[in-house]
Amino acid sequence: MSTNAKRILAGVLAVVALYLVVRMFNTGPDVASLAESSDPEDRLEAAVQIADGAAAADSLLSQLSADENEAVAIQAINVLGRRKSEKSRLTLTQLIDRSKQPKVRGAAAAALGHHEKADPQILVRLLDKNKTDRTTRAGAAKGLARLAMHGRKETAPVLLRALSHEDAEVRAWAIQGIYNLSKQKFPGYDASKPGHEQAIVINFIQRKLREGGLLP
Repeated sequence: MSTNAKRILAGVLAVVALYLVVRMFNTGPDVASLAESSDPEDRLEAAVQIADGAAAADSLLSQLSADENEAVAIQAINVLGRRKSEKSRLTLTQLIDRSKQPKVRGAAAAALGHHEKADPQILVRLLDKNKTDRTTRAGAAKGLARLAMHGRKETAPVLLRALSHEDAEVRAWAIQGIYNLSKQKFPGYDASKPGHEQAIVINFIQRKLREGGLLP
């Protein structure tokens, strides 16, 4: 190799080495700093980084889930649902009780369904149209459908009743939950129609659930 070629190669290696050093020491703000930022985009980035595995901080997620910015709160809630820790489950339960934002409560209810040990009665109470808004009710039904995926048989009677719920979105999640639990499809049921118009189909579903040992 000529002297000139050696010099070029040495220069390239030096540039590469410099780049690696810069990458090592210029990683930008850490997740905790982003979470404390006054900029909601930074706080959203913190929740995303935790979701990507850049940090394992239930306490930070708890903080972000109560953020005044709805997008930040919901991103953190979705991550809490996937983490499956006792801390994250308790945080979601507290959000359901305390949050005044319908979308946040609905997201927390839906995320709680990821937790196998969650109390389904927390979600059942949210289905009451006289006590909650439509968004929260839909989130609760989604949470129950997810709980059904864990084989929680006690969700069967709740889901069956929800087939006649006033809200079409609740009915849609109810039939999905029944499939998640029973692995049976009921194409005769139409969630867009009120329950009283589908009494025969709902009775048929009830009988099949009972035959499958999911109802007494």
